[in-house]
Amino acid sequence: MGSTPSSPLINEGVNLLNTLSPKDLDEFRQAMPSLGTELLLGRLGGQSETDRSLNKLRAEILIKALVIARERAEVELSDLKKKISSAKKIRLGSQVVSVICSSGVLGTIALGNKNVTITTAILSVAASLGVIVAEYKERLINQCDIYNAFESASLVAYKAGVAAGNLTILSEKIPESEELHNAIIDGNKICEDLNVWLIGISGSHA
Repeated sequence: MGSTPSSPLINEGVNLLNTLSPKDLDEFRQAMPSLGTELLLGRLGGQSETDRSLNKLRAEILIKALVIARERAEVELSDLKKKISSAKKIRLGSQVVSVICSSGVLGTIALGNKNVTITTAILSVAASLGVIVAEYKERLINQCDIYNAFESASLVAYKAGVAAGNLTILSEKIPESEELHNAIIDGNKICEDLNVWLIGISGSHA
């Protein structure tokens, strides 16, 4: 009960390109008319191809989408690093003030100095506010923990880079192979994950 094998889908890569670089997608449409409806949004494409002659072009689409997504993730990582660094500095400063306050309270008990009492009270409030600010900076608008967001962006950048590199090698060395066919399928699935990730970070920056 054999059937003509279907070409691998690139719809998620097309969606990703449309989100991150619609100009590149338009250029691909003009340069690759042979892919036809596969480059249209909402179309699965996947024409029946026994020779896989178009897989090199499909790989090129996915490579471009993955590389741009990796660059986007790296920008996100840079932004998150700054936020993490800022939050850590504020938290550290608050902890130092808290230690000073504790020492001040002990001194007040021993000396009965009212001015020290007032100063200690002010510093205590400042320390508490510092902790609140640090916690705010550690949480994104969509209530996602900033450290989890950093881990997610790191994983996205890694997966996109590996997939793009694998597709590049296979499309150059063995463009009509089963290996490239499967790599395109895997790359399209990664693009799907990247599309979901982009939706998540767009909410965090709203």
